[in-house]
Amino acid sequence: FINETDNLINYGRRAIVDDDFSYVVDLGYENAKGATIKFRGGTITTGFSLGDKINGRYNYTWTKSTLNNQGFVENYFLPQYSGKIHQLRLIVKPFKTTTLIFDWRRVKRSEIENPDIDNSQLKFSTVDFVGRYAFTDHFDVYIKITNLGNNRISGIHATRTPDDLSANSQYAAFTRLGMNYYIE
Repeated sequence: FINETDNLINYGRRAIVDDDFSYVVDLGYENAKGATIKFRGGTITTGFSLGDKINGRYNYTWTKSTLNNQGFVENYFLPQYSGKIHQLRLIVKPFKTTTLIFDWRRVKRSEIENPDIDNSQLKFSTVDFVGRYAFTDHFDVYIKITNLGNNRISGIHATRTPDDLSANSQYAAFTRLGMNYYIE
């Protein structure tokens, strides 16, 4: 895919100088005329099967962004959305009534040249697990564990302005027990 956006929104700051006082004013958001960001990327997906017991899917996604910085008064807002995502899903059916699902994700975002952002948090992996047992065609129980490794994942720095959250609230390891009853 290729996407291009013109006339981006910038977080505005202006230095105001007069004879008696000099100060900086945060003006909020404004259009940065002349600024253009281009995204390029793609996705490759493949599936595989090992008999009736194991099925899987692998997905690789990448993006690369470039910014034409004309129109920004300062380099205060520099979006950087480049990165790579690897995803693997394995579905194992050891018995007719039992299903096990393993999801693995590896995310690597590009390093950001900003002293307020810890670049070591731009790479992370997560593993999720679902186990399901079907008593009948209409009734099953399950356990779902999200973020099995209890990894702490950094937040998304969307705008690089003071309005960004230092960390987005996210679950550490989270377990859910449940049941499903299907009505026809």
